[in-house]
Amino acid sequence: MKTLLVFFSFICCICSFNVYANDLWVFYKVSSTDLFSRHDSKTIQNLNELYGKAKINADDNTLTINNDLLESSTVCSVRYRKKKETPLSYFYSKKTLAMYENVFKEDNISLAKNIYILRSYDPDKTCPPPYDEMIESDDYLLLVVQDYLVFFKNITDNLGQLKDLSDKSVFSTFCESTLEGSTFDGKEKYICSFTNYNLSNAYLKFKKISGCDGVLKEMLPGRNESYYMGDAKVVYQWIGSNEVKITVIQNMDEGVYSFKKTESGTQVAVIIKSGY
Repeated sequence: MKTLLVFFSFICCICSFNVYANDLWVFYKVSSTDLFSRHDSKTIQNLNELYGKAKINADDNTLTINNDLLESSTVCSVRYRKKKETPLSYFYSKKTLAMYENVFKEDNISLAKNIYILRSYDPDKTCPPPYDEMIESDDYLLLVVQDYLVFFKNITDNLGQLKDLSDKSVFSTFCESTLEGSTFDGKEKYICSFTNYNLSNAYLKFKKISGCDGVLKEMLPGRNESYYMGDAKVVYQWIGSNEVKITVIQNMDEGVYSFKKTESGTQVAVIIKSGY
């Protein structure tokens, strides 16, 4: 976690990095009772194991679900919409609403006066259950699984929560350090994997999660280019048709982002050098 935060501080100088630009929910807990006030320790344990490494990221109009427990961590990525409801209008009856309120109360969480329902924009392209319909209540996103509520907590605007919840950030959804545990010497290396993304789409996604939107071109150029953006120099260098290296130099800092098309998608090697 320490190296991740150090990386953020240095990439900030180069790309105006903003790790909190998008909504990110990480696993928080499984309710202590189900909707019928039953408690089954084995079921709760199984749900904790199944969803404990899941992350839900809402980026502009795209909803991406990741679960590091799975061989392919990306569960789904779809365009989505949010619909505002009152709890009563969504649950239809006071009796059903009372069941949900009791579960919230049992876990010391308040059900918001207004909730938002997250669904796929295209009904023919939805995430698999239970992600096909999620309820947002204040800082929490919840799934209903086997009559239990699985809570995810929004860590978008709270650095303290981010520290408490380890390295669960938007960036870490796709990227991991290759120098984990090493002494920081002014250089950071990361490998980012974008499964089922082509070069252009991986470039657009990387721009958003790295905060390089204001420095990099809107679309990936198809040829070698270089330009200045303020006091930053940006160079695009193509290596064949399936690989492009982007270098951003600002003051004494340098960021090198090497995009390479692979059989499974696109991989990005990130090297950040600080001249501090």
